[in-house]
Amino acid sequence: MRRFKGILCFCAAAALWGAPAARAEEPGVELEAGFDYSGRYIFRGVDLLGRRPALLPRLTVTRGGLSAYYEGYGGEIGRGGPDYEEHDFGIEYGLTAGRLSLTLGSVAYTYRKPVDYEDELEIYAVSDLDVPLSPALSVYYDAKGFGGGYASLEVSHELPLVADRLSLGLAGSLGYDLGYYSDVYGTGPSRGWNDARLGADLAWQAFPAVSFHLLAERSIALDVMDAVGERDQTFYTVGTALSF
Repeated sequence: MRRFKGILCFCAAAALWGAPAARAEEPGVELEAGFDYSGRYIFRGVDLLGRRPALLPRLTVTRGGLSAYYEGYGGEIGRGGPDYEEHDFGIEYGLTAGRLSLTLGSVAYTYRKPVDYEDELEIYAVSDLDVPLSPALSVYYDAKGFGGGYASLEVSHELPLVADRLSLGLAGSLGYDLGYYSDVYGTGPSRGWNDARLGADLAWQAFPAVSFHLLAERSIALDVMDAVGERDQTFYTVGTALSF
């Protein structure tokens, strides 16, 4: 875990602050911090905490098209079960050509609890179009030797409700397993439709730098998730974000 964290933090620091001083017209450094409380932690269709809630802190630092980020997940595995503590560190770079955007990145999934969980490293690419429904295709692949990958197709739309203060975001995604969970569980199909996810996010921009949101989601198990015994679930998330 320390090696992953060191590599990603070094790359982020070198790219964001190690370059020559930016000219006045060049973009500065932007910071966003947030904290959510969610009724579930469902990762690619799998309920990792056994229907228990999770605390989700996050932090993103951006300069131009380059971003470094942290995402945390904490809770307990089942009622009265062992503690769960995950810390993810990533770095990504985005390019835009007309209506097409491409983001390339890498993320390390690291675990403090349970201590016998093995850290993982993935590389990924996200392509999205600036057209109605904002379609986006994401592909993740394990880079540590574990094998397998995961692809997701997402559409989304934002509805303004009250000027620039209140909005409703609607989103849906369809996930396809590329040998990822077949290696994890050693059962079920090696490839196939994994899961679907639907969400409605009510966001309130309370102040220029402060926002709050309430998210309702439905996770739907498809072929691969059915084979490992996962069930459909509806859950809610509430949180806040600060941007500078």
